[in-house]
Amino acid sequence: MKQTNLLKCKLKTKLGSIFISGNQDCITTVSWDTSPDGCTPDHTGELNWFTEELSLYMKGDLKVFTGRLSFENNTPIWSRKPFDEPIPNNLWASVLKIMSGIPYGKTMIYGSIALEAGNKGFARAVGSICGKNPLVIIVPCHRVIAASGIGGYSAGLDKKRGLLKIEGVNI
Repeated sequence: MKQTNLLKCKLKTKLGSIFISGNQDCITTVSWDTSPDGCTPDHTGELNWFTEELSLYMKGDLKVFTGRLSFENNTPIWSRKPFDEPIPNNLWASVLKIMSGIPYGKTMIYGSIALEAGNKGFARAVGSICGKNPLVIIVPCHRVIAASGIGGYSAGLDKKRGLLKIEGVNI
């Protein structure tokens, strides 16, 4: 099982603190300004494979993270190495998979993701899924915008604009 021996760490960035949980094989959460499970960071280097890349990304020096979106027991994880569990057949998983494929420096509107996921009427549901994304930045919900502008972001629009600015997108 990949989600064993989970550790936590905190990465300070120019946009605020990012809390990460995972291990040497996968990342299970990336969140802004709140420590996962309320625990104190405890990793001793096991998460460096990801924190080093995230630091490079925040400086504009990394466009693609090592790994890919995977699912373990229907739970999204960012897997460092190939992991063969199939992607669940539900809207949540479909939207996360579509978001994970949005290239660096590009955006996609909620309605386009909904249409690709199976129904253009799911645009609000896409927004809700973005707001509950447990893998912010690496599953880039900040690249999802409204047809009429920037849309929302659970961590605040300043962070969304900051991430898009790193990628050269001005909205």
